Amino acid sequence: MDASEKKKAARAEWEKRVGYSAALSVEQVDQILSDVEQGRPTAARVRLQLYLNRSFETWYLAEQQAALLAAKGEWS
Repeated sequence: MDASEKKKAARAEWEKRVGYSAALSVEQVDQILSDVEQGRPTAARVRLQLYLNRSFETWYLAEQQAALLAAKGEWS
C-alpha cells in the first residue's frame, strides 16, 4: 500500500469514527446563509457547529444553543 492509499484508508477510518464527511450540502449552506442574511449570526455559527462538529460535547452544546435560539425565535 503506497502513501496515497494509506492516506485514503486513514481518511475513511476517520470519517467512519467521526460519522460524517466534512462537505456541506447545498441546503445546509443555504440555511447558514439565510441565518446571516436575516441578521442571525449566532444561529449561523451554531448551525455550522452542528453540521461540522460531531464530537458529543460540541454537538450537545450546539444543540443547547439551538434550543435557546429557538425559544427566542432566532432559529428556524
